[in-house]
Amino acid sequence: METSESTCKRAEKYIRSTKKILNEIRKNAKEERMERLGLNFKKLLDSIQRYLDDAKYFIEIRKCETALVASSYAEGLLDSLRYMDLVEIPWNEIYESKKVFVAGTFEIVHPGHLKLLEFASRLGEVYVVVARDSNVKNVKGREPIVSENTRLQVIKAIKYVKEAYLGHLNDMLESVNRIKPDIIVLGPDQNFKENELADIIHKKYGFRPEVIRFPKKEVFGEGMFGVRDIYRRVCKEFCQKNQ
Repeated sequence: METSESTCKRAEKYIRSTKKILNEIRKNAKEERMERLGLNFKKLLDSIQRYLDDAKYFIEIRKCETALVASSYAEGLLDSLRYMDLVEIPWNEIYESKKVFVAGTFEIVHPGHLKLLEFASRLGEVYVVVARDSNVKNVKGREPIVSENTRLQVIKAIKYVKEAYLGHLNDMLESVNRIKPDIIVLGPDQNFKENELADIIHKKYGFRPEVIRFPKKEVFGEGMFGVRDIYRRVCKEFCQKNQ
């Protein structure tokens, strides 16, 4: 996978900003407050530091997409402190707002989808395009089990998503042109090459978004990685028993 220089610069920016916030938290956290919060607070700060160290290492070996993911995990842990009202973090003041584009079928939303959207939300405001039923049939050779309007309704309810739309019926890239994102986040199994997709959009519409791939699927629910695994589990547990 080729790494763009802009992705490296973005990862470096996130590492610097997150490190600055972490240092401020350590500086301002009085010893008695640290003791009151307990050892888990200190462990959390140490985990944030380890993610930042990992991100810095991946920058050095030019695996900048992975560095971006590691720094995103560090930000997520910082946000957990914010959600507990232990710290105040003005993310909107730290990062200028970017439009981030994510597209998919989202037939059965699972933790992998949430990880992808959470990652995208670290890069800016997330705009999601949900595949139309007819396009799902063309690609997968079957009608989706969950209709497009229901899938759209679910995606709109996810906190990481600013706006969500149904995709274009005939031209997938028209949705990109509609939103004109600064960044496109691809899932691990979406069949596009990052630089080639950016080139096509630039040639067709006159702007060039940064294209970043979320690097890998993460296991959930005892060995599942995606929707097909959910289908297999359902069939195994219910279909065969009811024959």
